[in-house]
Amino acid sequence: MKPKISQTELEAIAYKNHIGTISPQERQLLDQWYESFDDTVFFHQDKQETVKLRMWTNVRNTIGSKKSAKLWPRIISAACMVIVAGFGIYYLAQHKTPKGPVFTGTQKDINPGENKAYLILANGQRIDLTSAKTGTITAQPGTEITKLNSGALEYHPKDSGTSAGRLYYNTIETPFGGQYKVTLPDGSEIWLNSGSTLRYPVSFSGAKERKVELSGEAYFEIAKDAGHPFIVKSRTQEITVLGTHFNVNTYADEPSVNTTLIEGSIKLSNTSAAVILKPGERSVNNGQSILVRQVDVAQDIAWKNGYFEFYDTDLRTVMRQISRWYGLTVFYTGKMPAKRFTGKIHRNMKLSGTLKILSYFDVNFVVSDQNIYINN
Repeated sequence: MKPKISQTELEAIAYKNHIGTISPQERQLLDQWYESFDDTVFFHQDKQETVKLRMWTNVRNTIGSKKSAKLWPRIISAACMVIVAGFGIYYLAQHKTPKGPVFTGTQKDINPGENKAYLILANGQRIDLTSAKTGTITAQPGTEITKLNSGALEYHPKDSGTSAGRLYYNTIETPFGGQYKVTLPDGSEIWLNSGSTLRYPVSFSGAKERKVELSGEAYFEIAKDAGHPFIVKSRTQEITVLGTHFNVNTYADEPSVNTTLIEGSIKLSNTSAAVILKPGERSVNNGQSILVRQVDVAQDIAWKNGYFEFYDTDLRTVMRQISRWYGLTVFYTGKMPAKRFTGKIHRNMKLSGTLKILSYFDVNFVVSDQNIYINN
């Protein structure tokens, strides 16, 4: 019987086991989970039975040996920690030892991204939000801007944000290796991924619509206001909503603008087409046509929840996400490895850990300062 344990609980228990603080009750739960493990989440359905058979053959052989008692804690620790990262079953099934990344520059490892952003006020003043103290940062027409203890930015409406018919705009920028959350004056919450920019009015008072401009990637939870539609303008498209949750990926180096709806309904349009998305749908906009498909939304919002998540994803797409989060440039030499990746990796890992997991798929990485070289 499969134990009742959520992914979050599993990750917490696996980490405790890894660092040696797991309790006997948690160890028993972990053992039960391991014995009933279903790895569908990490592999295509057609590979699941083959992978599981190989895994259990290897585990039974190990348990049947004289060293099984000593090896079992190491097996389950390694399995759980890498499974939590997203690719562990592949390693157990294939018996491959990754080479891991090679660091040749002055840096021997690189930390993951963090809450990091810059706020550009209407008068052009630039504020480093990473070093700014908590509390009120500044006041502008129609609003007071506060940095919360969590590090997020919050706007508090005061009076009219217009002066002589003029709207005042702020811009928040996240560098590569940064992410940030901002709450707009209407209560809408926006999470910005690394390398993204959001431009917005400091107040929506008196405006017929709530319009913002995005480049990069952001997740939106829009406050409902039927009388004032919320509009997101980005590369090649506009999104109109009244109140809903959705993700927009509009990075300039991506082949299309992808919009994924989590909750509610949105209208999306470009110069030649318009569609209405339903929850669980993703639109793929190449600037001319808009293709809509049903998807697992978890993959598109994984970054907001602290993960990289891939499903049959090619190497270049994987590395675009990696490079933004760690603030690196990727170079390919020789023949491009024809690899496809399925799984989930924590975004809180150092670069070496993330690349080591990808190395299980026979991809070789050389890191020199702020550059990654891939040569297979």
